[in-house]
This record gives sequence, structure tokens and C-alpha cells, in this order.
Amino acid sequence: MESSEHDVSAALIAQRIREILTKNGIGRRQHAGTISRILNLSFSQAHRKLKGQSPWAIHQVNQITAEFGEDVGQLFGESQADSAPVEGDPTAASLVIGNTAIPCQAHIGLALSADQRGDLVALETDGRWFIHTADNAPDGQLHSVRLVTIRPTVEEIRRLSIAILDDSAEAADELSKYLRNQGFNTQAYYDIQSFNDAVRDQMFDGFVVDWIIGQDTSESCMTKIRQSENPDAPILVLTGQLNTSERESQIARAMRTFDILGPYEKPIRLSVIKAAFDRYFNR
Repeated sequence: MESSEHDVSAALIAQRIREILTKNGIGRRQHAGTISRILNLSFSQAHRKLKGQSPWAIHQVNQITAEFGEDVGQLFGESQADSAPVEGDPTAASLVIGNTAIPCQAHIGLALSADQRGDLVALETDGRWFIHTADNAPDGQLHSVRLVTIRPTVEEIRRLSIAILDDSAEAADELSKYLRNQGFNTQAYYDIQSFNDAVRDQMFDGFVVDWIIGQDTSESCMTKIRQSENPDAPILVLTGQLNTSERESQIARAMRTFDILGPYEKPIRLSVIKAAFDRYFNR
């Protein structure tokens, strides 16, 4: 039962946050990148949170609402019809979402009669106040809620993780070092097998893949990425000169099939690769 309630909690918060992002003109494909930037999470972590697969911490909910000028009441659908200033001191309370109780400060109003209803309501239990969505409030004397505030706590800073595949160890290591200095975590691979093993066993937020590895194309690597735990991760493709129609045709097919970014012609400008990731992740 606890697991089910936890899933409902994460899914409900994720739904409301997606609505806020859309309302503020952020396209669906940019949702995870935006949350990643605001919360300093990895892209894959942000993606799981927005799918309701990972719980939301107190400071994360508060930080997102603050970013877009919302309050917690707006996040959970509180009516904005009454916008008069809230007077008096707030009361320590807990905002209950599914199986999650988030410490907060709440301005609690008068008791509600049977024919009155608010989107958020307060219930006092054993001397403590709990804030519920009206549809999920337990039985008891409910009170109106004028304002809810959550104070942020110290957040964990996460770096985006990038895997690099290039059979030129010098080129792969140079790009890896550059991206690390720019705030990414990176891992370089020099052959298809070790790269595919890493994709199977680890979680990456993005990839830089050379199109030709030895005598083979890296198409199998792209297949592995799209079948991985993070199938929507960006793939930046590097290539030598596109001097044959066959090579152009292969890459064009890969662009359609795997939704890759590029191709970026070698020798690459390191700052261009960083800029591409910054734009994708909305850093």
C-alpha cells in the first residue's frame, strides 16, 4: 500500500509540474532539460521525476515553483480567485501528497461548513496541522487554507554524464577532458564493444559518437542507446568528410531512425560540442 501511495504522490507532483512548464511556454522535449537545470540534477534523473518514477524532495518542489513565480498552492491547483494579502502569522504544518508529508508553513483560515470546499484544506490531528488536497482529505473538521510556503533546503549538485566513443584515443580524451572542465562528467571509449557494455551497465545523460569506428559504423551503438534505460538521451554524431553519397545516405538514415544531432565534421571544435549539449539540456 505504501508503494502505491508513493507512486501516486510522485505522479501527481510530476503532472502538476509538467503543466506549469507547458503554461510557461516550455515545449515537451525541453521539460527534462529545464528541470535538470533548475534542480542541478542529471538529465536522466529529471526525466524519471517527470514520469513520476522518482520521488520529489521538499526543496525541489519549492525551487520549481519559485522559478516560475508560483506558490505551492498553485502547484496543486489552489484557486487564485481570492488574491487578497494574507494577514497574521503562519502555522507550522505538513503538506500531505500521497504518502509524502512535506514540512511547510500555512496560513489557515476559518472552519469550512459542509457546503464549502477548497482545493487545499487543513485538518488538525493531535495538535498538528496537515494540509490535504480536498479530494484526499480524511474525515474531520476541515479549515480553509490561504497560503502554503515551503522553505528550500540545501540541494545536491549533479553533473550531467556524457559517454564518448572515438577510435582515436587522443581525440576522445581531449574532448573528455574539455567537457569535464566545463562541468560535465565524462567517460571515453575507443571501441564498439566496450562502449555498448557501458551503455548496458551504466546510465548516461548524453553521448558523443564517431560515425566510423575501425571498419564499422557506430549504428549498433545508437541502437543500444535507444534501447537503454535512458532512450531519449541526445546522441551527437561526429564524422570525417562526407565525400561519398553512400556515407551521406547512411548518416541521413541514422538521423531519421535515431533522432541524432549533427553530424559534426572532424576535426571538431570542442566549444561547439559543449554548446550543443548546453542548448539541449537548457543549461
